[in-house]
Amino acid sequence: MKKNIAAAMALAATLTGCSTPGERIAECQQENGYDWETCANMEQADQARWAAVAASMEQMRTTLAENQARQQQQALQNNMPRTTTCGESFGTLRCTTY
Repeated sequence: MKKNIAAAMALAATLTGCSTPGERIAECQQENGYDWETCANMEQADQARWAAVAASMEQMRTTLAENQARQQQQALQNNMPRTTTCGESFGTLRCTTY
């Protein structure tokens, strides 16, 4: 799971490069011959997709951390020493384990 998150982040960094949205819009106009509005809409859609990927990765990271914490808590509870106390009442032995 951690490898998938790291790979997705590396892919996102590689694909977006270091250019600004304005530079990408200008490049879109020059290379494809589209008008500014079309390229701006395409850039906005790309940004929305990357935001969704980032949100998904964050959710995966949070879920993974929660699962790990839950597993650690369960392991601690399973390894805790138990105490049993017993008492007799009206001829019946009753024991409770804590």
